[in-house]
Amino acid sequence: MKIQGTLQHMTFVITARSSYLPSLSQAIKAFKGDRHHHHHIMWEVCLDLHWWQCILSGQGISWSSLPHLGLDLDVWVDAAMSWGIGLVVKGCWASWKLLDGWRSRDCDISWVEMIAMELALLWVLAAGICDMKVMIQGENMGVLGTLNTGRSRNTASNLSICWMALDMAPANILVEPVYMTLETNLADACSCSSGCQEWVFRSD
Repeated sequence: MKIQGTLQHMTFVITARSSYLPSLSQAIKAFKGDRHHHHHIMWEVCLDLHWWQCILSGQGISWSSLPHLGLDLDVWVDAAMSWGIGLVVKGCWASWKLLDGWRSRDCDISWVEMIAMELALLWVLAAGICDMKVMIQGENMGVLGTLNTGRSRNTASNLSICWMALDMAPANILVEPVYMTLETNLADACSCSSGCQEWVFRSD
């Protein structure tokens, strides 16, 4: 239980890594205050603890505590069950079609929206952006709230958040999700495979 408190204090500085704590918190609740009870630890807990061990065993671990300047790169994301994921950056766009049979217990539309956010982050990193809080505009309020808290009850979405945390840390980047309505979301047409006449997407 002490280890949870220590890691929680660390997330005040490394905020993007709070997604690696929910499984440990759930495991501790199972003890119900009695530390002498024996319980089977789920594999998710072992994976998260292994992740923390790898991070804390590394060299030169750092995270700037200076305020991140906001940066609007005109990034828009959207997802639709009827087609897939749409991404628009400065008038350029890309879309990815979902494969048949993609839905499962944890892989739902919220997970697809989270993957859209992850793809937008990968574009930001490929563009060489660092030490900034980057605005990404979308319309799924649940996903935006999940990104703000840094964790999700959905296993697949939480895994995506974990990958995003790993990608953001070296570049000292934070993601600022911004809500936009369906009518104003520039990526809506791309996610539905309509209104886009040709593939045009580049990182410049």
